[in-house]
Amino acid sequence: MNIETLLTHQHDFIDYTSSLQEAIEVMTHYEMHYIIIVQESRAVGILTETDIVRLYHEGVDFGERAYHYAAKMLISVNIKRPINFILTLMSDNTIKRIVITNDEGEYCGTVSLEDIIYLFEAEVHQQRTLINQLCHEGNAASIIAHNASLEYALDTMCQKSIESIVVGDKDCKPIGIITQSDIVKLAKSAINLHQEVNLFMHTPILTIDTNLHINDAIEKMRKHRIRHLMTRDNDGEYYIIGLKEILNNLRGNYSTFLENKLKDTRHTFDAMQELVIEVLDFGAQQIISWMNKEAKNRLNLAIDAPIAKLFDTQRWQEIYAKLQECGHYSQKIHLGDAIFGATFSHNDILGTKIIKVLLNDITQIETLNTQLLHNIEQNYQMTLQSLVELVESRDTYTGGHSLRVATYSKAIAAQMKLSQKECELVYQAGILHDIGKIVTPDTVLLNPGKLSPLDYKLIQEHVQVGYSILSKIPMYHDIANIIRYHHERYDGKGYPYGIQGEEIPLLASILAIADSFDAMTTNRIYKARKSKEEAIEDICNNKSKQFHLEIVKKAKIAFEQVEIDATASQLPTNPIEQERFAYFYRDRLSNAYNEEYLNHILSTNRFECHYRYVHLVSLHNFNNFNQRESWQMGNRLLAIIADYFIKSYPLALVVRIHGDDFAMLSKELLEIDIEAFTHQAFFAQSQLEASLMTIDLERRGVESLDELESLIRSIGKSDAK
Repeated sequence: MNIETLLTHQHDFIDYTSSLQEAIEVMTHYEMHYIIIVQESRAVGILTETDIVRLYHEGVDFGERAYHYAAKMLISVNIKRPINFILTLMSDNTIKRIVITNDEGEYCGTVSLEDIIYLFEAEVHQQRTLINQLCHEGNAASIIAHNASLEYALDTMCQKSIESIVVGDKDCKPIGIITQSDIVKLAKSAINLHQEVNLFMHTPILTIDTNLHINDAIEKMRKHRIRHLMTRDNDGEYYIIGLKEILNNLRGNYSTFLENKLKDTRHTFDAMQELVIEVLDFGAQQIISWMNKEAKNRLNLAIDAPIAKLFDTQRWQEIYAKLQECGHYSQKIHLGDAIFGATFSHNDILGTKIIKVLLNDITQIETLNTQLLHNIEQNYQMTLQSLVELVESRDTYTGGHSLRVATYSKAIAAQMKLSQKECELVYQAGILHDIGKIVTPDTVLLNPGKLSPLDYKLIQEHVQVGYSILSKIPMYHDIANIIRYHHERYDGKGYPYGIQGEEIPLLASILAIADSFDAMTTNRIYKARKSKEEAIEDICNNKSKQFHLEIVKKAKIAFEQVEIDATASQLPTNPIEQERFAYFYRDRLSNAYNEEYLNHILSTNRFECHYRYVHLVSLHNFNNFNQRESWQMGNRLLAIIADYFIKSYPLALVVRIHGDDFAMLSKELLEIDIEAFTHQAFFAQSQLEASLMTIDLERRGVESLDELESLIRSIGKSDAK
């Protein structure tokens, strides 16, 4: 039988822009138990009576769009599929409706549980199942008092996840029933839930004897257009018999519920790491009917999709032919980047042909041999990476600098048409060229300011140390020689040996240019970076002096093609670096930053534009306070004032300047209440005065502390915005 003959309702859908109230109107008008949400002819959601009851219970505004509350995970089936496929999906997924689509995926209608019941009524007659066989704990009737409120009935239905509730008299004898359909109608009319349930129940309740056959129940349901009946067993217990209970009892070739596939087996499959797929074989097509959780997570497949989508058509035809021959087949299959050991089995269960597919991910096993063959190369790379991390753990800037130098060096070597081996060699040398800084004292290596002559002597030692470390490792011997000479100059004024011209190894000369280029185009604490064009010009101006003439020509071409990382900076990027940074630039007395850092910010601000405004708070007569109260009290007051500014203006950078003044740098203009500050108890008692000056750094073009101080002197204490 064709699915098309079962399609129900021409009015069982609404547009996805419709409200919940509109959805309820359609459901009650056409006496439907669900509504499909459609967008551009495609089903995108479904609302059932259970959903409406829950939303009514939660007090949701029915003026809101229904789509927001509709279930989005629909099971859709092509209209050309056989009926037994529908039955299998209903059983496997515990659902009451299947959405039917055409070949273009457009919505055609639904097939419901009721449709299946009435279709297979003849099968029901053949079985002659008694009603008492359907009575079990799961469908025992829930009974509430006749004077209970609608709200209580609604609470009970939601808590127990039941579709109907029985209303009893004072002796708990059933006198009526309230169903989900009734609740939906109440929701439509916004009935007061505090009213008694007996005012809205159906009475009397349609009942059936437990010794009758289920076909009698079906006839009653169809005649009265209901979905639930009540029965009472010999012990006096009441039960609700619904379509679900009847459907689950159907047997025979038409129903093909495949209930011999035990639920615990499905649970076992879901717990497996292997991918399990169940396929129904219809001869012309093999369609996916079920997948375990792992298969759903890893494969881009859907229920009702042809299994051939997982493989190319020719491969699946080969597999299917093997299954036809012997019923079992195994082979290794590549799916995307993964490799699977695939096992296929073909069985006939109750007249339905089923193919089981088991996919075991053997990617790691398959790649093990390849990994072993490349073991030496991997060890080389791991050692290289360990050495890089060793340097970076002491100074993050050095690590970022090393990677950039390595990249630039390789680009120059490629421009010079050097071999792939030489390009890779100079790249690795770039990564490790500062490895010798491992022995450089922290006070020198971590100092973000300018180096003293003695500091400079100490840091020069890193070249010899780097060579000494690497030359002892056979695989790094060539790299060690490049690093040994990368600070030599073409004119002989470099270090450590003072060699010149062609005496300097070619790759070392390349590394020297790349090293200088990155140093010029990276922001330092004490010096703002140069633009790419400025750096290239500097390097060209130093050809035949600091750098090799011919290499400069190729380096210019390579540098013109690179993209400078504008974020490369010596500024701290994590809490550990910030602590290191604070050691050099934190004002120990006030915990604010010091003037050196202010000077750096002003010099680099034109590149990074972190701050636009500087707000200067000047404290007057502070020397008198020190003389009157003591220097110790003065220091304590400065610390309190700094803490006040830091906490009051968290988006600003607070700097102590001129001993007893403060500067606050900010991206946006701050509303600083100087009067509120002067009225603080700690300040009011000091008998000091304070004034505020705000300067627009962008408009004034201030790029150094000297320029800022000159500007302050020129404009005095007036507002300088």
